[in-house]
Amino acid sequence: MQIQGGKLRQRAPLWVALLLLLAGFGIWIMVVGKAASFRMITGYHSPQADFFFRNITYLGDGIFILSLAAIFALLKKYFLSIGIVAGYLLSGIFAQSGKKLLALPRPKAWFKSLGETVYEVPGLDVHMKGSFPSGHTASIFALAIFLVIVLHYRWYSWLILLFAFIVGYSRIYLSQHFPVDVWAGAMIGSLSGIVIYLLLKNSKYVNPNFQNNS
Repeated sequence: MQIQGGKLRQRAPLWVALLLLLAGFGIWIMVVGKAASFRMITGYHSPQADFFFRNITYLGDGIFILSLAAIFALLKKYFLSIGIVAGYLLSGIFAQSGKKLLALPRPKAWFKSLGETVYEVPGLDVHMKGSFPSGHTASIFALAIFLVIVLHYRWYSWLILLFAFIVGYSRIYLSQHFPVDVWAGAMIGSLSGIVIYLLLKNSKYVNPNFQNNS
């Protein structure tokens, strides 16, 4: 498979959509506010949605992402495998650093301090600390952006990006994060995916034969 990253103009509609969605979401959060935006997004729940989002959220988990990288390695798609792992690590460093340095309360703890409660999916452990930013969102966006750049631009490029947004939404739906946490995670992940692609593409260790085997 040839690397298709140079044909950025083919992906212009996708990049424009991504930028507009992230910019619009960020502006909306600033206008509405941290708590109010969370309440507005989490206004609807159902057993079916609980099941769906509880499971789809694992696409942003390290086990899934590293397993995907391992599969590509077994298939000798080394550029993809290395890029996925590197993107996961880079986004994770920034996400976990933010969690440790800021130590912001998650929605459950935030609203509990106000004498309020949040919806909890039955059987799910809702965390209390390390709200900002969302690590799952950072991980899935790093993966999605890297894949969108490297893979041929087809209809599934939009599907990959859609799954990233769904995973991000799942973190809010499950009361694990505020919308601003997810927005920050998406920004971190997107930048991580781009940076890793550029580093690998321009690395002297990534020769044309190696890329063509990706």
